[in-house]
Amino acid sequence: FTLRSNSSQTITSGLSWVIVEARSSDAALHHSPSWSNSPYTAWRCVGSFGIKSHPSHNQRVSRGPLLRRHGIQECILLVTQRITKYPVLIQRILDNTKGSEEEAQSLAQSLSLIRDLLSSVDQQVAELERTQRLQEIRARLDPRAQAEVRGGGVFRGGELLRRTLLHEGTLLWKTQGSRLKDVQVLLMTDILVFMQEKDQKYLFPCIDKPAVLSLKNLIVRDIANQERGMFLISDSTPPEMYELHGASRDDRNNWMRLIQQTVSSCPSREDFPLIETEDKALLRRLRADIQQKDREVLELLQERVTLFSDLAEVTGGCQEVTPPTNSRNIFRADTPYAPQAEYLLTDAISEVDRLSELLLGSNIELPKSNGSTNGTNDDQNHKGAPVSNGDSISVNGTHEMKGSPASKDRNGNQLQDRPLNEEVCQRLVNLSAHLHSLQVRLNDPLESI
Repeated sequence: FTLRSNSSQTITSGLSWVIVEARSSDAALHHSPSWSNSPYTAWRCVGSFGIKSHPSHNQRVSRGPLLRRHGIQECILLVTQRITKYPVLIQRILDNTKGSEEEAQSLAQSLSLIRDLLSSVDQQVAELERTQRLQEIRARLDPRAQAEVRGGGVFRGGELLRRTLLHEGTLLWKTQGSRLKDVQVLLMTDILVFMQEKDQKYLFPCIDKPAVLSLKNLIVRDIANQERGMFLISDSTPPEMYELHGASRDDRNNWMRLIQQTVSSCPSREDFPLIETEDKALLRRLRADIQQKDREVLELLQERVTLFSDLAEVTGGCQEVTPPTNSRNIFRADTPYAPQAEYLLTDAISEVDRLSELLLGSNIELPKSNGSTNGTNDDQNHKGAPVSNGDSISVNGTHEMKGSPASKDRNGNQLQDRPLNEEVCQRLVNLSAHLHSLQVRLNDPLESI
């Protein structure tokens, strides 16, 4: 069903707009966890509007057979209690939306975004469960347990927590003498770990091969004429071959697929060493803390630029002041696409020069700098600034420049003239963004590490 207000604006259209805006915004794409409940908020907002604004219509619709004797308020609550109900309800609304192509298209987009949200939620829940499971395994690992690895290192329980658990399960490990041993196998970021359980404790098995197998350049092969067996051939010198058997053919195939996927994305040993020393562990933790602080500073600077844009829009009396198009990327000091500090400083100086030209051209007196060592510096810096000589026009309190050369963008394209106060506000916003990004570039502590 569709509720319509007196202005013929559909509530479903408002709902789809809220969901599309929430999930399609730049902040949602980069910070999806903070938007995990956006459809819930949208439904509560739209539902509350519909219930309070149309009491008589709600009573009439509630008596319809489609609602199954549930009121509109109850139907909305039934949906908002479970996030998995969103696609079902929106699909029903979409099926009954006729005569409005724009509304149907918006609802279809909302349905796709909500399904993506559900998939993201499922993925995050699975990652959380695997993290908790890894912590449980680490707690049950014998404190004295350790395993020798190729290269002369010793693998201890603390090495588990700096990795991500991707999959775990029970396999049969065929050792010398054709014996099969039950082992608990952990598929992690760059290794396979074999464990055995004894007295409710996990131990590394003492077998002829290491209990920790590196995935770097690992070869995975099935065993001919054996539905449940597979070979794992290491990249060590000399190479070692592990023979493992799953509970079924499907289990074996699933393990082979997951191992091959992990091998293809295995990090290099230069970036992710097999055994981490105490100094490297401390450095990794410090770098992680610094990067977390950088992300917090990034969010604060982006919020400040947005607030400054709103302030300039309100105080300037103009229609809209837009932040620079690259306002997100200019703050990211940890990306190769970030501009260099020299370019940022040059752009900031250009914005100051444009502001000076605008203010001088409108006969607004600028305060002279106290730090000038030469009295002719100001005149030289603004030698080419256009002076209107009373040739400015004021229409409804808005100053417009007359006779000044037409402004062009960096590509030389003609730009439409804007009122002076609008242009000044826009230049102030650009200048603020450039200076903040310059501050990030100059204060980035990771550049020297």
